[in-house]
Amino acid sequence: MNTTKNSQNIISDKTAKSISCVIPVYNDELTIEYIVNELIFTLENLKADYEIILINDGSPDRGGEIINKLALAHKNIKTIHHKVNLGYGQTLRDGFALATKKFIFITDGDGQYEMRDLNQAWFKVNERHAIIGYPRRRADGLKRIVVSKIYNTLCLLF
Repeated sequence: MNTTKNSQNIISDKTAKSISCVIPVYNDELTIEYIVNELIFTLENLKADYEIILINDGSPDRGGEIINKLALAHKNIKTIHHKVNLGYGQTLRDGFALATKKFIFITDGDGQYEMRDLNQAWFKVNERHAIIGYPRRRADGLKRIVVSKIYNTLCLLF
C-alpha cells in the first residue's frame, strides 16, 4: 500500500472517518453482490460512517437489477444508472458528484480487489492526503496485459 504524506495539519474533525465508496458496475453481475457485501462487512467492522455509490454504466447484464436490489436492502447504498455506456471516467465523475463523505474510496466491481484491504488504509486516513492501493499481481487476461505494455511503452517513447 502506497501512501502520500499530507502536507497540511493532520485531520482531526469528527468527519475524518467518513467515506464514500464509488464502484462502477459494467458486466459485473457475477461479482458485484459479493463485493458490496464484503465492503459492508469491512466498513461495519471499522465502525465507519459510510455510503456506497454504485454506478451502472449501461451494463448489458443484470448488474443494474442487482444493484437496485442491494440499494433496497441497505440504506447506505445509492445507485446511478446510465442508459448507455459512458465510460469509466464519466462513471467516476458521476459517483464523485453524488459523494457526501470526507474521503472517497474507488474500487471496481469485478472482484479483483479484496475489500478487507481497506483495513490497512483506514488507520492512516488521518495522516495522509491520499492512499493508493494496487495489486501486487494483476488478474488481467493476456490481451489486457499486452495492450497495457504497448500503451506504457508508447508513453515512455513520447
